[in-house]
Amino acid sequence: MSTIDVTKLVRDVQESTMQQAFYLQSKAFFEKNNEHINEIARLKADNDRLKEAIADSYKAVDEMEQRFKALEAEFETHPMAAEIARLKAEVERLTKAGDAMISFLWAENDDENFNGAISYIAEKVENDWHNAKEGKPQP
Repeated sequence: MSTIDVTKLVRDVQESTMQQAFYLQSKAFFEKNNEHINEIARLKADNDRLKEAIADSYKAVDEMEQRFKALEAEFETHPMAAEIARLKAEVERLTKAGDAMISFLWAENDDENFNGAISYIAEKVENDWHNAKEGKPQP
């Protein structure tokens, strides 16, 4: 073999080795790229699944809101609604009247002539009234 043949063989081997190295690097790059593509696809699928779950949640909330509005409308037209409103108004009116009576008792307190009897009565009435407003049992 001549020197030209050996040099050519060395170049061919070097070129072949470089091609193999390039091939192996390219293959590794594409495999890694393929992993990224698969991860992106998985993330897109998760994203779609989560979007669907959110849409379902919004739908459920809308359905509950509609049902609540229907129940509200049903309550407003229920025969007992007027009676409940009347009783609430009566409780409020009586509460204000009781508060006014307590204020009156203390404002008109002239205990000098009654040896503390008016103060005793006013204090007892006031305590009983506050207990009644708080729903506490009367002694």
